[in-house]
Amino acid sequence: MRYLILLPALGVLSACAPLADRFGIDTRITLAQQHMYPDAGRNTAPVDGMDGRSAHAAYERYQKAGDTPAAATK
Repeated sequence: MRYLILLPALGVLSACAPLADRFGIDTRITLAQQHMYPDAGRNTAPVDGMDGRSAHAAYERYQKAGDTPAAATK
């Protein structure tokens, strides 16, 4: 009788996906990038993108967007 209860439990447990199949991949990528570009931290060239004022305005709009509740849709 015990075996009839244990068999379904073992079947359910065996169906669980492993969590560690991609564990640490981000760390390995970061280390590989550090080996590829060891002097990247000394690069003082400006990064392409928004200027400071535009970035600050976009951030402020983002922060204020959560203050007002969204309109209800039907």
